[in-house]
Amino acid sequence: MAALNEGGIIHVDIPERKLWVELNDEEIAARLAQLPPFAAKLKNGRLARYARMVTSVNTGAVLQRGT
Repeated sequence: MAALNEGGIIHVDIPERKLWVELNDEEIAARLAQLPPFAAKLKNGRLARYARMVTSVNTGAVLQRGT
């Protein structure tokens, strides 16, 4: 389950670099409230380290320095 379900309408405007869905804020909040807490599947190794250290895609998905 997620905020977006099968059959949901997603709009993509490539020239304007915009993405949006046909859901109001209340519906999104209600759907997100029903989600179970996120638990990472990878605990060790390079992919786990990458998952812990990479920034969000909207900031460039940059791998931060650190341990």
